[in-house]
Amino acid sequence: MEVGDKAIDMIAMALIYASKEADLQDMRMMKKELAVVNINIANNDITANKLEVDKKVVERTLREHKGDVVAAIRHLLN
Repeated sequence: MEVGDKAIDMIAMALIYASKEADLQDMRMMKKELAVVNINIANNDITANKLEVDKKVVERTLREHKGDVVAAIRHLLN
């Protein structure tokens, strides 16, 4: 492997690391944004029981849909 190839490899690795770091930062921001969304716990429990889906999955889906039960159920069924 030549010196130029090593430099290209190092640059590529740095770009991959930066991309992964940006993705992690985006995930952290999304998690913070979703945490502030208020959801009705009863909606969470009922939806999880009726659709036989894990409550954590239903909760996240409800948060992603800003607490809109109908939109969350549609998403879970598709």
